[in-house]
Amino acid sequence: MKVDFYYPNVEGVEIPDKNLLGVYQPRSVDFNSLLDQLLLAALQKPVGCRELRYELTSGDKVLILVDDNTRTTPAAEILRILL
Repeated sequence: MKVDFYYPNVEGVEIPDKNLLGVYQPRSVDFNSLLDQLLLAALQKPVGCRELRYELTSGDKVLILVDDNTRTTPAAEILRILL
């Protein structure tokens, strides 16, 4: 089976069927209609820490890291809501 990678300048590879356990991909979830609600709920009840409003004070600097465009995370929409 030919396995392709969707990255620039990365060639696919041929894997014999007897050596291939499976091909796995992330599930596709259409949550754009719920994104605002999901993000606000996560900000109000974070896991493992207090809400941001209790962690930050006026004048604090914040670094926001996002994944690159090889991931399906809707980073632009998340940043729009977060900011």
